[in-house]
Amino acid sequence: MAWRVNITYVVADPESILMGEYARSLGEPELPHRAASSARELLAVARGFDAEGLPGRMVIRVTGQLPTCYLSLVDPDAETGRCRTAPYLPGVRRADSPVLDIAHAAQRELFARHVTYARAVLADSRPLDTP
Repeated sequence: MAWRVNITYVVADPESILMGEYARSLGEPELPHRAASSARELLAVARGFDAEGLPGRMVIRVTGQLPTCYLSLVDPDAETGRCRTAPYLPGVRRADSPVLDIAHAAQRELFARHVTYARAVLADSRPLDTP
């Protein structure tokens, strides 16, 4: 049985006004450049994934919104769906941020809120490039 895995990364648009203001507020003028570099690296990984010819695909999307958290959803429409999230907290290293694991079956409302958020971000994004 071949598993079909679809992976979508949504990253902040390094050219957005919000990204520039965010970088300025942090005193990190190189942040938009680093974000652009990360997006290019993810795109290269997506192209490599596509070249493997395996079922599924990897897509990189950009949004004008600033990310507020790490969010991973697996099977969001299934009873067995899972969510893992970690908020981006000012002044807290990402490695030190709390991580929440949310099961659709156990925490329906909380799970649904994260799915709604993810779909809104996806709707407000565009493909960076097609591998």
